Amino acid sequence: MNLCIMLDKTDYESIWTEPVLHPEAMSIAGKEIIQYWLEWARFKGIEKLYIYTESEGVASEKIDMLETLYGVAVVYLHPSKNIEYTENTYRGLGVFLDSGEYRTIKDLDSFLKLERALIQEPLKYSSTVGYGKFKHIQIGKNVYIHKSAKLSGAVVIGDNCIIEKDVEIRDSVINSGSLLKRGSVIDNSHIGKNIHLATNVYLKEKALFESTIYDMVKRESVVHEGICLKS
Repeated sequence: MNLCIMLDKTDYESIWTEPVLHPEAMSIAGKEIIQYWLEWARFKGIEKLYIYTESEGVASEKIDMLETLYGVAVVYLHPSKNIEYTENTYRGLGVFLDSGEYRTIKDLDSFLKLERALIQEPLKYSSTVGYGKFKHIQIGKNVYIHKSAKLSGAVVIGDNCIIEKDVEIRDSVINSGSLLKRGSVIDNSHIGKNIHLATNVYLKEKALFESTIYDMVKRESVVHEGICLKS
């Protein structure tokens, strides 16, 4: 039994106001979208996962790593008009929940709402592969957290992050490669990949990317300066 998924560029390009990542490399609740598909395939006993995507140059080392972790063969293919859609073909960017429901991500707001849901009860939808997990807190590999930092609520911190002195994180996701400098407070917010914050930054109900910040309440995105440092 095989599973085919479509990562259609038109479904995710409108999410961001800056250059997008490959869809399968986008991170939600501390891990890549593609890992959710692989978890579902493993759970269902599916032997091979076909990924139709416009992304170029997927590293063979990454494919080998995914196949080793999940025990599912991974085959990347370029989209074509000859694809035959069936009930086992899923189109668009999204994830499977534990219930088997598939949630499509259509815009940044739905992306962030789904992320909020995924880190609750406690992190019941988060992968245990390669992560330390403590009730409502999930910590990635190679993470430094200063002893004075305070984490509360449901928190996910991705791989290779640095959390400096007197940082407070509440009910938030910090994606991989990010640096939170001293005195910052992150409350019910999302920090994108490889973000280096300035000192004493306060974020509440915001999604922060390299050059834009999204207000989750007002659903507005604006260009910012001075919040992020050059990495």
